[in-house]
Amino acid sequence: MKNLEGAARILDRLRAQGFTFALDDFGSGYSSLNHLQRLPVDRLKIDILFVREMLLGSRQRAMVAAIIGMARALGIEVLAEGVEHPDQASELAGLGCDTVQGYWYGRPVSAAEFAGTWLARK
Repeated sequence: MKNLEGAARILDRLRAQGFTFALDDFGSGYSSLNHLQRLPVDRLKIDILFVREMLLGSRQRAMVAAIIGMARALGIEVLAEGVEHPDQASELAGLGCDTVQGYWYGRPVSAAEFAGTWLARK
């Protein structure tokens, strides 16, 4: 990430071959507005800390709403990480979040358990 222009060129070449890209943990660490502006990102993943705090007050909810609104305006899909309660899922849906993931929907399972549950169905 020290050379965003070089990274963007590489990602553009990969995108031309059919790859898509997500900017993970948006709002914390190295995921910044600068990265969102300069890299060819298809999906933005809202950091779990924002999702955990979004129901605590109007400022926290406004942050999540702003992230979703900005991504929508840029034509970027939005995924929220760490959804653990139905109220979070409902609020995110109301704000226009495209996709959610988290323990509310299921806990991690082994590959064998996943295959037995989901791939054996007819």
